[in-house]
Amino acid sequence: MMQRVVVAPLLGVMGAALLGSCAQPSPGSGSSQTPRSTFVDDAAARAFALEALKKSIADPVHVPDPPDVTPVRWVRPEELPDLMDSCVASQGFPKNADGTMDTPPARINDFYRAMYVCTLRYPILPKYAQPQGEAQKRAAYKWTVGYLLPCLKAHGYELEAPVPSEPSFIDTWGTAEAFYPYTELNARVTEFGITNAMEARLERECPQMPPSTVMWDGMSIAEYTALQPLTTATASG
Repeated sequence: MMQRVVVAPLLGVMGAALLGSCAQPSPGSGSSQTPRSTFVDDAAARAFALEALKKSIADPVHVPDPPDVTPVRWVRPEELPDLMDSCVASQGFPKNADGTMDTPPARINDFYRAMYVCTLRYPILPKYAQPQGEAQKRAAYKWTVGYLLPCLKAHGYELEAPVPSEPSFIDTWGTAEAFYPYTELNARVTEFGITNAMEARLERECPQMPPSTVMWDGMSIAEYTALQPLTTATASG
Protein backbone atom coordinates (compact mmCIF):
# COMPACT_ATOMS: atom_id res chain seq x y z
CA MET A 1 0.00 0.00 0.00
CA MET A 2 1.35 3.39 -0.96
CA GLN A 3 1.57 6.17 1.58
CA ARG A 4 0.54 9.59 0.30
CA VAL A 5 2.87 12.21 1.63
CA VAL A 6 1.84 15.84 1.35
CA VAL A 7 5.05 17.69 0.70
CA ALA A 8 4.96 21.03 2.46
CA PRO A 9 6.60 24.12 0.98
CA LEU A 10 10.34 23.72 1.25
CA LEU A 11 10.86 26.46 3.76
CA GLY A 12 8.33 24.71 5.95
CA VAL A 13 10.09 21.37 5.68
CA MET A 14 13.69 22.34 6.18
CA GLY A 15 13.62 26.09 5.92
CA ALA A 16 14.23 26.76 9.57
CA ALA A 17 17.31 24.60 9.40
CA LEU A 18 18.48 26.14 6.16
CA LEU A 19 18.00 29.72 7.29
CA GLY A 20 19.45 28.91 10.68
CA SER A 21 22.77 27.69 9.30
CA CYS A 22 24.24 31.15 9.41
CA ALA A 23 27.77 32.04 8.52
CA GLN A 24 29.75 34.05 10.99
CA PRO A 25 29.62 37.81 10.33
CA SER A 26 32.83 39.64 9.75
CA PRO A 27 34.44 41.22 12.80
CA GLY A 28 32.79 44.52 13.60
CA SER A 29 30.08 44.04 11.00
CA GLY A 30 27.39 44.84 13.55
CA SER A 31 23.73 43.98 13.06
CA SER A 32 21.89 42.71 10.02
CA GLN A 33 21.26 46.33 9.07
CA THR A 34 24.86 46.52 7.90
CA PRO A 35 25.11 46.80 4.10
CA ARG A 36 25.21 43.33 2.63
CA SER A 37 28.60 43.90 1.00
CA THR A 38 30.31 44.04 4.41
CA PHE A 39 29.38 40.47 5.36
CA VAL A 40 31.86 37.69 4.82
CA ASP A 41 30.96 35.19 2.09
CA ASP A 42 34.20 33.36 1.49
CA ALA A 43 35.30 29.73 1.58
CA ALA A 44 35.61 29.73 5.37
CA ALA A 45 32.15 31.21 5.84
CA ARG A 46 30.65 28.66 3.48
CA ALA A 47 32.42 25.78 5.24
CA PHE A 48 31.09 27.03 8.57
CA ALA A 49 27.56 27.34 7.15
CA LEU A 50 27.70 23.87 5.62
CA GLU A 51 28.76 22.24 8.89
CA ALA A 52 26.01 24.09 10.74
CA LEU A 53 23.50 22.95 8.14
CA LYS A 54 24.60 19.32 8.46
CA LYS A 55 24.09 19.45 12.21
CA SER A 56 20.72 21.14 11.93
CA ILE A 57 19.26 18.53 9.57
CA ALA A 58 20.89 15.49 11.17
CA ASP A 59 18.28 12.73 11.51
CA PRO A 60 19.75 9.61 13.16
CA VAL A 61 16.34 7.92 13.11
CA HIS A 62 15.65 8.13 9.37
CA VAL A 63 19.20 8.77 8.11
CA PRO A 64 21.43 6.78 10.46
CA ASP A 65 24.34 6.68 7.98
CA PRO A 66 24.38 10.15 6.38
CA PRO A 67 26.43 10.26 3.20
CA ASP A 68 29.08 12.82 2.41
CA VAL A 69 27.53 15.40 0.11
CA THR A 70 29.36 18.05 -1.89
CA PRO A 71 27.29 21.13 -2.77
CA VAL A 72 26.37 21.39 -6.43
CA ARG A 73 26.04 25.13 -5.98
CA TRP A 74 25.07 27.70 -3.36
CA VAL A 75 21.67 29.27 -3.92
CA ARG A 76 19.29 32.05 -2.98
CA PRO A 77 16.35 31.00 -0.74
CA GLU A 78 13.76 31.49 -3.48
CA GLU A 79 15.58 29.06 -5.76
CA LEU A 80 15.15 26.17 -3.34
CA PRO A 81 11.63 24.89 -4.09
CA ASP A 82 12.28 24.11 -7.77
CA LEU A 83 15.77 22.78 -7.10
CA MET A 84 14.57 20.52 -4.28
CA ASP A 85 11.62 19.23 -6.32
CA SER A 86 13.94 18.34 -9.20
CA CYS A 87 16.60 16.84 -6.95
CA VAL A 88 14.22 14.74 -4.87
CA ALA A 89 12.50 13.55 -8.07
CA SER A 90 15.90 12.46 -9.40
CA GLN A 91 16.27 10.37 -6.22
CA GLY A 92 13.05 8.52 -7.07
CA PHE A 93 10.45 10.71 -5.38
CA PRO A 94 8.63 12.82 -7.97
CA LYS A 95 5.66 14.92 -6.91
CA ASN A 96 2.18 14.25 -8.18
CA ALA A 97 0.38 17.06 -9.97
CA ASP A 98 -1.45 17.97 -6.76
CA GLY A 99 1.76 18.40 -4.78
CA THR A 100 1.54 15.09 -2.93
CA MET A 101 3.93 12.20 -3.20
CA ASP A 102 3.06 8.50 -3.21
CA THR A 103 5.74 6.75 -1.21
CA PRO A 104 5.74 3.09 -0.12
CA PRO A 105 6.13 2.84 3.69
CA ALA A 106 9.22 0.73 3.09
CA ARG A 107 10.85 3.71 1.34
CA ILE A 108 10.17 6.39 3.95
CA ASN A 109 13.78 6.31 5.13
CA ASP A 110 14.91 6.58 1.50
CA PHE A 111 12.74 9.69 1.18
CA TYR A 112 14.32 11.32 4.21
CA ARG A 113 17.75 10.40 2.90
CA ALA A 114 16.90 12.05 -0.44
CA MET A 115 15.80 15.20 1.39
CA TYR A 116 19.05 15.20 3.36
CA VAL A 117 21.17 14.78 0.24
CA CYS A 118 19.31 17.40 -1.76
CA THR A 119 19.38 19.95 1.06
CA LEU A 120 23.17 19.70 1.20
CA ARG A 121 23.50 19.82 -2.56
CA TYR A 122 21.88 23.27 -2.62
CA PRO A 123 22.75 25.19 0.56
CA ILE A 124 21.71 28.80 0.96
CA LEU A 125 24.39 31.41 0.39
CA PRO A 126 25.73 32.56 3.76
CA LYS A 127 25.02 36.19 2.94
CA TYR A 128 21.30 35.33 2.74
CA ALA A 129 21.31 33.21 5.89
CA GLN A 130 22.32 35.79 8.47
CA PRO A 131 20.14 36.33 11.54
CA GLN A 132 17.48 38.84 10.55
CA GLY A 133 17.78 42.32 12.00
CA GLU A 134 15.30 45.18 12.08
CA ALA A 135 16.07 46.12 8.48
CA GLN A 136 14.99 42.67 7.29
CA LYS A 137 11.87 42.75 9.46
CA ARG A 138 10.91 46.11 8.01
CA ALA A 139 11.47 44.68 4.54
CA ALA A 140 9.20 41.76 5.45
CA TYR A 141 6.48 44.18 6.57
CA LYS A 142 6.72 46.20 3.37
CA TRP A 143 6.63 42.98 1.35
CA THR A 144 3.57 41.69 3.20
CA VAL A 145 1.48 44.85 2.77
CA GLY A 146 2.95 45.99 -0.55
CA TYR A 147 3.13 42.72 -2.47
CA LEU A 148 1.89 39.60 -0.70
CA LEU A 149 -1.59 40.77 0.30
CA PRO A 150 -2.24 42.51 -3.06
CA CYS A 151 -1.01 39.35 -4.81
CA LEU A 152 -3.37 37.12 -2.84
CA LYS A 153 -6.23 39.55 -3.53
CA ALA A 154 -5.42 39.56 -7.24
CA HIS A 155 -5.81 35.78 -7.18
CA GLY A 156 -9.20 36.02 -5.49
CA TYR A 157 -8.23 35.61 -1.84
CA GLU A 158 -9.06 38.63 0.29
CA LEU A 159 -8.24 37.84 3.90
CA GLU A 160 -10.11 39.03 6.96
CA ALA A 161 -7.35 39.18 9.58
CA PRO A 162 -6.42 42.81 10.35
CA VAL A 163 -2.93 43.82 9.31
CA PRO A 164 -0.88 44.79 12.36
CA SER A 165 0.94 48.07 12.62
CA GLU A 166 4.55 48.04 11.48
CA PRO A 167 5.92 48.13 15.07
CA SER A 168 3.68 45.21 16.08
CA PHE A 169 4.62 43.28 12.95
CA ILE A 170 8.32 43.77 13.68
CA ASP A 171 7.98 42.85 17.35
CA THR A 172 6.27 39.53 16.59
CA TRP A 173 8.07 38.57 13.36
CA GLY A 174 9.53 35.11 13.65
CA THR A 175 7.38 34.18 16.65
CA ALA A 176 4.19 32.17 17.08
CA GLU A 177 2.25 35.46 17.09
CA ALA A 178 3.70 36.68 13.77
CA PHE A 179 1.35 37.89 11.04
CA TYR A 180 1.55 35.31 8.28
CA PRO A 181 -1.28 35.65 5.73
CA TYR A 182 -0.93 32.00 4.75
CA THR A 183 -1.96 31.00 8.28
CA GLU A 184 -5.47 32.30 7.59
CA LEU A 185 -5.44 31.03 4.02
CA ASN A 186 -4.54 27.52 5.19
CA ALA A 187 -7.32 27.66 7.79
CA ARG A 188 -9.84 28.51 5.06
CA VAL A 189 -8.77 26.10 2.32
CA THR A 190 -12.13 24.33 2.36
CA GLU A 191 -14.04 27.61 2.23
CA PHE A 192 -11.89 28.86 -0.64
CA GLY A 193 -11.84 25.46 -2.37
CA ILE A 194 -8.05 25.44 -2.59
CA THR A 195 -6.43 22.22 -3.78
CA ASN A 196 -2.83 21.22 -3.07
CA ALA A 197 -1.87 22.07 -6.64
CA MET A 198 -3.54 25.50 -6.40
CA GLU A 199 -1.80 26.26 -3.10
CA ALA A 200 1.59 25.21 -4.45
CA ARG A 201 1.13 27.51 -7.46
CA LEU A 202 -0.09 30.35 -5.24
CA GLU A 203 2.90 30.06 -2.94
CA ARG A 204 5.20 30.42 -5.92
CA GLU A 205 3.41 33.47 -7.30
CA CYS A 206 2.71 35.10 -3.92
CA PRO A 207 5.56 33.99 -1.66
CA GLN A 208 5.17 34.53 2.08
CA MET A 209 8.83 35.44 2.49
CA PRO A 210 10.35 38.35 0.58
CA PRO A 211 12.84 37.34 -2.12
CA SER A 212 16.45 37.83 -1.12
CA THR A 213 16.76 40.87 -3.38
CA VAL A 214 14.10 42.60 -1.27
CA MET A 215 14.94 41.15 2.14
CA TRP A 216 18.70 41.57 1.96
CA ASP A 217 19.76 43.54 -1.11
CA GLY A 218 17.54 46.59 -0.63
CA MET A 219 15.35 46.25 -3.73
CA SER A 220 12.09 48.16 -3.33
CA ILE A 221 8.66 46.60 -3.87
CA ALA A 222 8.17 48.92 -6.85
CA GLU A 223 11.43 47.73 -8.42
CA TYR A 224 10.52 44.09 -7.81
CA THR A 225 7.01 44.56 -9.21
CA ALA A 226 8.44 46.19 -12.32
CA LEU A 227 10.48 43.05 -12.93
CA GLN A 228 7.69 40.65 -11.96
CA PRO A 229 4.28 42.33 -12.25
CA LEU A 230 1.34 41.01 -10.27
CA THR A 231 -0.91 38.81 -12.38
CA THR A 232 -4.60 38.25 -11.88
CA ALA A 233 -5.67 34.63 -11.87
CA THR A 234 -8.92 32.88 -11.16
CA ALA A 235 -9.27 31.18 -7.82
CA SER A 236 -9.94 27.84 -9.43
CA GLY A 237 -7.99 25.42 -11.52
